[in-house]
This record gives sequence, C-alpha cells and structure tokens, in this order.
Amino acid sequence: MRVELERALDRAYAAVNWWLEGLWTGLPPRVRNLLFAERAELVVRLAGTTVTACRAHAGIVTVDTRSADAEAAVAQVVSDARATDVTLVLPRGAVLTHGLRLPAAAEGELHSVLKHELDRLTPFAIDDLAFDFRIRERTSSALLLDVAMLPRTALERAVDEICRLGLRPTTATAEDGHGERLALNLLPRRRRLRLPAAAPLFRPRLALCAALLTVLALYLPLPRYGGLRAAHAAVVETTRAEAVAARQRLSSEELALASGELLAQRRLHYVPPVALLRELTAQMPDHTWLSRLSMSRGEVQLQGESSAATELLQLLESTDLLRDVQFQAPVSRGESGKEQFTIVAKLARSAP
Repeated sequence: MRVELERALDRAYAAVNWWLEGLWTGLPPRVRNLLFAERAELVVRLAGTTVTACRAHAGIVTVDTRSADAEAAVAQVVSDARATDVTLVLPRGAVLTHGLRLPAAAEGELHSVLKHELDRLTPFAIDDLAFDFRIRERTSSALLLDVAMLPRTALERAVDEICRLGLRPTTATAEDGHGERLALNLLPRRRRLRLPAAAPLFRPRLALCAALLTVLALYLPLPRYGGLRAAHAAVVETTRAEAVAARQRLSSEELALASGELLAQRRLHYVPPVALLRELTAQMPDHTWLSRLSMSRGEVQLQGESSAATELLQLLESTDLLRDVQFQAPVSRGESGKEQFTIVAKLARSAP
C-alpha cells in the first residue's frame, strides 16, 4: 500500500513539474528575467556527516551536520535574491552505476523492463531501490543505457542530512570516475518539483495581485449564486404550490372514495320495501293480516291481528330478511277475538 501511494504521488508531482516547466519555457526570456528571480545552483557534496556546499561566485563552505551553526554557515552561500536549485552529490562508493544493453523494441515499456532487469541484477527488492537511467546511445536494434542505483534507505538518510541544513534538494546524483556529474536524478519525482520564485522587486506586487485575485475569486461568484438562489426559490415555490394542489385533490378523491364506500355498504344492506312485503306475504298464514308496516334505519315494525301471534313470531324469525324478531308490546285480544300484536325486527341482509 505504501509503495503504491508513493508511486501515485510520484506520478502526480511529475505531472505538476512537467506543467510548470512547460509554463516556464513558454514565457519569453525577458518576462522570465523581469518577473522571476535568477536561478542559481547550489552543489552539496555529502561524505558521512560532512557537507561541502558551493555555488558559483559565492565560495565554498564545509560544515558538519551535527554542528549547531551548520545551517547558518550554509546560509552564507545561499542568496535570497535567487531561487536556489540544490543538487546533492552522493559519495561515489554509495552509488552503483551499470551499463545495460536492451532491445530497441523495449523503449515503449522501458521503465518496466528496466525494473525487471534490476530486480535480476541486484540483491535488493526493486521497491527498496532508488534508481534512474538515461539512454546513452540508440541504434536500430538496441538501446545502450547508463543506470545508477542505491538503496532507498541510504538515499533517504542523505536527504535528511541535507534537510537539517534548511536545504531541499531537487536533484540527487553522483560523479563518474573522471569527476563528472552523472546526468541522472535519483530522487523520487515528487521531490524534483522546482517552483519559480518571484524577483524581489515584484514580490510585494505579486502578493498584492494574488490577494486581489483571491478576493475577486470569492466575490465574483456571489451575484451568480444569488441569481441561482432566486431561481431555485421560484422552482421550490412552484413545486410547493403543485404539491399543495395535489394534496387537496388527493383529499377530495379520498373523501369521494370514502363516501362511495359508505353508499356501497348501505346499498349492500338495503332491503326494498316491496321485497320485504313480498316475503311477508309468502310467510304469513291466512289467519293473519297486517294493518301497518314501517321501515326506518334498518328496523322494521309490524302491526296487525292474528289468531296465533306467537306462531307468527316464529315464522318471521325463519325468514332470511329479518333478525332479532320480538314483540314490542304485550299481545292483546281485539273485538274480533284475534290477538293484536306489535312486532319489531332488524333487517338482516339485502334482498336477492
């Protein structure tokens, strides 16, 4: 996971460095010289804990990194008026150089092929190795490469020694047998980033411009955001009105549906008077006649005379249209000698 993260950071920093170098190259030389400080190279040679720093026309300083005043001594050769590119020259014995011959077809995947070769040629795992290469010669059939490598931990220790002096190296290389620096950079790509520094005369102005641009970047979108807010508020209000209207329609439809269900329920239990009268006529014996029939809210009242009122009560209970049949008042005998009755009952179900 750590190795994959480092590789991703290397690719990201390489892209940023490539973009910055493209912008730097695209500027006319006059503009570069006017706006940005002249770049100067500070060469730092490391031998154990001894550091030798030199810059053209600024002398040489040799310090021990364990010394308390080492950083102040190195600062004497670093000019504030210039952007300093720090080149770390590693001890010759710490870096292994090797020449490789590879097929010309491998150029498209040169980095992957080279990692495979180094994994085979060195006792170190490829993830524990810091290396760089350059194509020294190219023919139609082969590539001749110069490769420099050293353990990653050794490189990190050397960089840490330099960082103690307040320096940030952007190049780490070594020297060949003739004392010439190798055109290689052993640092990870994320450490090679070189940021241009503004010229001292323009630093306050550039800082002011950066502050103004920041304010403008924060302020200019505000009117647009206000317009978007108003537009969204109008859309929200329209949607809310539509939702309220839809809710009202839904409430009306629910009320109508409930009313319809109530009517259907009542219609299901409704018994037409004609159907009840036809049923009573079929069930009543010949010695019985009705003087009054009334229906109200699912209840039926029967009044009349019969030779056997109790028998009539049993007959009415056996019908499918009536239930809970009972006398509402005591039976009495009339002038004709028959029993006068008042019977009440509840409608049981709808008529077929």
